[in-house]
Amino acid sequence: MEKIVRDEMVAVAVSGGFGAGWSTWNDIDPMDARFNQLFLDGNFDEVARICDDEDLGYAGGARDVEIVWVPIGTEFIITEYDGAESLQTRDSFNWKVA
Repeated sequence: MEKIVRDEMVAVAVSGGFGAGWSTWNDIDPMDARFNQLFLDGNFDEVARICDDEDLGYAGGARDVEIVWVPIGTEFIITEYDGAESLQTRDSFNWKVA
């Protein structure tokens, strides 16, 4: 999969609005360059059209997507509550060891 990389940072799609998550409510990788370029260009209608045409899942969270720039090699997860997504890096967790 192609990613958008600028200044050693990777574009990651995160939908912060409540209602529907982009990266958690479909099977599209949040680093997918094809969609992330459309988000950067503000072309949300084209995102929805592609999702419908290619049966890629629900695109309801597309309008709330913001691109988060993450350093290359950073481990992260996208969590969701009631459609609102947030990006968390591995080093932002307080891991416990048993």
